[in-house]
Parts: sequence; C-alpha cells; structure tokens
Amino acid sequence: MKTIPATVLRAGLRLVYADPEKNLPKLVNWAEPIAAASGRVQESQMEAIKRLIQDPSSGGYGLIMRILNQIDQSVVERIVMNFVFNAAWFGTERLNQKGAEMDINIPWAILMDSSSACNFSCTGGWAAEYKKSDELSLETLDRIITEGKALGTYAYLISSGEPLNRKQDLIQLAHKHHDAIFVAFINATLIDSSFAEDLLKVKNFIPILSIEGTEEMTDTRRGDGVWKQCIQAMDILRE
Repeated sequence: MKTIPATVLRAGLRLVYADPEKNLPKLVNWAEPIAAASGRVQESQMEAIKRLIQDPSSGGYGLIMRILNQIDQSVVERIVMNFVFNAAWFGTERLNQKGAEMDINIPWAILMDSSSACNFSCTGGWAAEYKKSDELSLETLDRIITEGKALGTYAYLISSGEPLNRKQDLIQLAHKHHDAIFVAFINATLIDSSFAEDLLKVKNFIPILSIEGTEEMTDTRRGDGVWKQCIQAMDILRE
C-alpha cells in the first residue's frame, strides 16, 4: 500500500519535469481521483490547486515554475516525497491509527528548540533571556524524531536561538532520517558554501531565512550589516 502511491508520485514528478507547463496540469488531473479516494484531500483544496496552475499570471504559478526550473530536481523530488507522501499521506494514516489506539492527539509536526544559543541579540528575541548552554543533546533530538516517526510524525520544525550554531548535528539528523522533512528558522548569517553543499546532499532540509524586509528595518532589529548577509546567503543557496 505504501509502495504504490510513492511509485506513482515519483513517476508523476518525472513527467512534470519533462515539460512543466504542459504536464503539471496533467499530473493534477491524474492525481485528483487518487486524492479524492484517499479522503485526505478536500474537494475545495483540489479546486484551489487547479485554479492556481491554470493561471500563468498568478504569483503562485510563477513560484511553482521557479521551483521546478531553479531548484535541483533531486532536492524537489525528496522534499515532495517526504512532505506529500510520508508526512501528509502515509504519516496521516499512521497518526490516525496510533491516535485511536492510544486515545490521544498526535501532532502532524513537531517544533523543537535544539539550543538557546544565538549569535544575535535581536529586539524582541527570546534567546538572550536564556543560558547559551541550554540545549537538547543530539541523542535526545534523534530519539524524539525516531519516536515521532513511529507514531506517524514526519515533519520537524527547528527553532532555537540560532539553529545553525549546531549545523553539523542538524545535517547528521537529516541524513539519518532521510524519510522526514526538516525546516529550520535561521538568521542566515551562518550559511556558507560548505553548508549549502550539505543541504544538496541530504535534500530534505529547508532553511527559512529571517528578514524583516528592507535593509533599514532588518538592521535596526538584528544589527548593522545583517540584511546584506541575508542577501549573500540567498545568493549562496541559489548558486
């Protein structure tokens, strides 16, 4: 049961990559009856997706095309498989089953603060109020993820003071738990070419860069020069 939808999804992704503009609508039409039969996708959600891909002038359509044309194909495939299939499809089925067995609500995603340490003291930031040494050990983080997946949770959001203070631990976790999806909220100043290469290797780790908008707004809250460092980090990731 788990293999069939996964195989179909991979085949659909490769079809889309052959000609994104032509084949993306075909993939959605192909997936619609499967999604409806599963009961996991509401009709209104599917209609919203269909409207999105039928309007080339929309920002959403443009974003999808940029993802398909600019992001490494193997990364997109891994993220889609882990997010759509493992987390939303297979994981939801397991969540419901285990939740019913134990009469509890099991979270679809887990937010973890791996460490309180941060290299900034942002206005409004909470990390400065905690000890820099407060952190969850690598073994504890690994255990949480292992136990979470056993219950059907495949999505892990990493917060902290600054998660990339422990970038090698996070990459190690993403590598070991290659079937999960990891998202980290970061200030971007610790991104370098070596870390970008690590992201390309594990393929299931998404960095979310914190930026207030304009250079003035960002630097006022985070410190002089931070906006430029964020832009530089974006350039490294794009390359």
